[in-house]
Amino acid sequence: MSKFDFIVEDLLSKIYQKKTSNQLKLPSERELSKKYEVSRNTIRKALKKLIDIGVIESIPQKGYHIKLKKNRESLIYSSVTEKKSNQIQSKVLFLAQREMSRKEQNIFDEKLIGKVWELKRLRILDAKVMEIQESIFPKKIFPYFDEDMGKGSIQKLILESGYLISHSLTSFEAINLSDQEAEIFHVRKNFAAMKVVSRTITTEGSVIELTSRIAIDYKGTFRLPFNKSTYDFRHQQDKLNDF
Repeated sequence: MSKFDFIVEDLLSKIYQKKTSNQLKLPSERELSKKYEVSRNTIRKALKKLIDIGVIESIPQKGYHIKLKKNRESLIYSSVTEKKSNQIQSKVLFLAQREMSRKEQNIFDEKLIGKVWELKRLRILDAKVMEIQESIFPKKIFPYFDEDMGKGSIQKLILESGYLISHSLTSFEAINLSDQEAEIFHVRKNFAAMKVVSRTITTEGSVIELTSRIAIDYKGTFRLPFNKSTYDFRHQQDKLNDF
């Protein structure tokens, strides 16, 4: 891990540990530079990353302050979410409508069963492909959908259509790229990657979007509360073996 990455992770840890000199304010650039034994330029870059992912803000003449609302979120940031949507370009590879498969009918609510839009696109930052993304969403949500719409944020379109998003259920799987995927990323065959599959769920409890992302160089930082009931369940057998 580079010094830069370490400083970002350590500052995040201290923010979530609530172990800053002031509960709302970070130490000055000079203090941080001395503490981590790096240049102030490195500190500024680390602080800028924390600003970009929305954890802190810079207030003129007052320094760097913590955004408290971030302390309640599970995903702090990932290599995908640390970038703002207007920094990322999309190239649509495929867009079509088709009937839902039997498997998809089990995922979406009965009232949404019918045709779906299937969208495959590349997400690009600084002329580099960040991820290959495939999304499926019911046509009943978007009776009309075109390639220009497919270049933007699907969740933004969902919200603008009047749906309220509650949360996403997300799974992660380490994979090796296929020949075709490796060619898109300009890496060798069987290159290691991360597959991230998410179901977007409304406040009414309906799955409204299913998206699969394949990303290389994927990193993520999460805040995971300790679950005592899960811990007790997992260690039940240990207690039985003590007798």
